[in-house]
Amino acid sequence: MPARCYAERSATIPRDGNYEIYVLRLSDSQIINLTNNPGNDTQPNWVRSTTFDASGESIVFTSDRDGTAEIYRMKTDGTEATNLTGNPASDQMAKGSPDGALVVFTTNRDGNQEIYSMRIDGVDQANQTNNPSNDFGPSWAPSQAWIAFTTDRDGNREVYITKPGVFEMDNITNHPNQDQFSDWR
Repeated sequence: MPARCYAERSATIPRDGNYEIYVLRLSDSQIINLTNNPGNDTQPNWVRSTTFDASGESIVFTSDRDGTAEIYRMKTDGTEATNLTGNPASDQMAKGSPDGALVVFTTNRDGNQEIYSMRIDGVDQANQTNNPSNDFGPSWAPSQAWIAFTTDRDGNREVYITKPGVFEMDNITNHPNQDQFSDWR
């Protein structure tokens, strides 16, 4: 059975005293701490690609180990954790593209939350939403042709989609209720 990755912090009995990223091997229920760092490591996302790791997978995650929330990438055994964003702003909610070459994430480096993209090595960071509203929580379509995200640009939270590199947005929920946190299938 495959392994599952998650971040955990127990409020009553801290396993390690801070947020860490673990892998749970379903075959034998073994739990392995991948990050083991005094910083808080959260929001793991599996990325399927041989671009970084010959095993075909890596993990992108959020960590404050450098003093602010940054996007990191590591091998699936927890080695070679690398800061991809290196920006004093808060960068979080990373999602790897289906082909493993790109990552989208939420950042406040422009004074509000925006969706940015970058290559899996952290190069070519670019704003994908560029709007004074708050845009967050990106996710890739399986075809990689679209990015869905949550925005408050219509006065309440809606789910929008955009094509990478194109500033044309479509509201796909368009409802007076708060719609947010999309995922594709």
